[in-house]
This record gives sequence, C-alpha cells and structure tokens, in this order.
Amino acid sequence: WHLELWGLATFGLLGTIWLRQARNRTLCWLLCCFTFFAGYQQYYIASVVHKAQKIAELKSKSIETEIKIIALRRMLDSTAVIATANLSAYQLGTVKLNLNWQLEQQPLAQQPQLGEIWRVKLKLKPLSSRLNHGGFNRQRWLLSQNILATATLKQGELIQRQYHWRQQKLDQVLQQTENLPYRGIILALAFGERAGMTQEHWNLFRESGTAHLIAISGLHIGLVAGLVWGIARLGQFFLKVRYISYHLPHLIALLAAIFYAYLADFLLPTQRALWAYCFWLIL
Repeated sequence: WHLELWGLATFGLLGTIWLRQARNRTLCWLLCCFTFFAGYQQYYIASVVHKAQKIAELKSKSIETEIKIIALRRMLDSTAVIATANLSAYQLGTVKLNLNWQLEQQPLAQQPQLGEIWRVKLKLKPLSSRLNHGGFNRQRWLLSQNILATATLKQGELIQRQYHWRQQKLDQVLQQTENLPYRGIILALAFGERAGMTQEHWNLFRESGTAHLIAISGLHIGLVAGLVWGIARLGQFFLKVRYISYHLPHLIALLAAIFYAYLADFLLPTQRALWAYCFWLIL
C-alpha cells in the first residue's frame, strides 16, 4: 500500500500541471499541494510504524554499531544523548535514538560531545509511556522528534571526535560566565541548555507561570529577528538610494533567526517558530 500512497502524491503533482490553465488557479494549486503533502505524510507514518515493529523484534538482541552524537539534552541532574545509528544490517537504515548515557560511571569515562562517533554495544527498547491521564506522554514527545527507540549505553569506545562549532561556543560561554549568579538563565536563553539553572530559579519560573519563557520559541525568535531587522533598516540610511531595498533587512533578519535557532540546537519549539517566521516572510 506504499505504492498507493505514492500514487496519491503523484496525482497531486500531475494534477498541478494539468490544472495550470484552470480558472481558479490558486485554489487548484492549494488543493494539489495539500494532496501531495497528505500522501507523503501517510507514507512517512507508515514507514515509522514499520520501523517501530522491527525495533520491537530486536528488543532482546545485543547490537554492536556506530553512533554519531547529534544533540545533547542537559537537564538538572541528567544528560540525554540524541544520536543516529546505522542499522542497515537489520533493514532499518539510519535510526535516531535517545540514549541513557551511563558511561560516566566508568573510570576514565569521557563526557559526550556533539559530533563524536562512538563504537557502542546496546540493546534497543521500543518507545513507551505511562497511561496515567493528564501525565506527560513521553512516547508522543519522542516520536515528534523522529526518535524511534531508546537505549541504555554502558559499553562504548570513542572512535572519532569532530569538535562542533556550537560546542566550542558553549564551552567558551561556560568559562566566561563561571562566576555570574544568573549563569544558568543566560545559557538557557542563548543555547537552550538548562543544566546550569539552580533549583531556586526553576521554582521561581514554575510558580510564577513563566517557565515557558525558558523554551526558545516564537518570542525569542521574534525578538532577535526584529532587533536585527531594525539595525539593518537603520544601516540603509547610510547607503545610496539605488542600494536600498526592503528585502535586504528581512533577509538579514532571517539569517539571524536561523543562526539563533542553530545555537539553540534546533529544538522543536525553535523549529516551529522558525518555520512560522519563514512562512510569514513568504507571504
């Protein structure tokens, strides 16, 4: 039935070409685009379900493979490592994993860094979540980030280190803000890293109902883009008339927003805000 889904997507493209001369051209474009993306979405969901079933079959097997660390989620008392693993030998291709990093308990263990490639031995676990009503749905949250399995990592060896530029800047800011009382808030707002926040700060944000301000999203992207747009617009007063264009400040602001999203490690709220800003610019 994958062929049927791709047939639906193909119909959307062919319909777009066929209806180019139609009277309600805009409506036809929207309809065909919707059909195409609906077909692709259904194919993607079917692919995810198929991979999840394969992972469930590998639950009891010990797998030795290479992983590449692509993201770190540092919280108050733990570090969740997001990595990609090549599981082509099991007909899964490249799979995104959420790792419970326990190598730190071993002597001479190294802290995980972005871009590192490790040779590891692990057991995959299908995504699961508690069924308590009103509780946090961990399964849905992981699936929303394209993470298909979890694993506990107890054995591993570092093969190659590719020192990530974001990691370099993060380490630099960590050193520069070492003695500042609001160091944790600075790191949370600039890099999306919440590990440095004290319990006192967490309680303050939670009890005041402003904990959402720590998650880099539309407010933060909008502030950065608006500030950079204003600076670029003011800078045009020093240019000759033929070099002035209202497109240029928007382009510079978009680049600044993308750079800020990169510093925040393209977290899900950041991606949503960035896409919304892109669509607004297109309109």
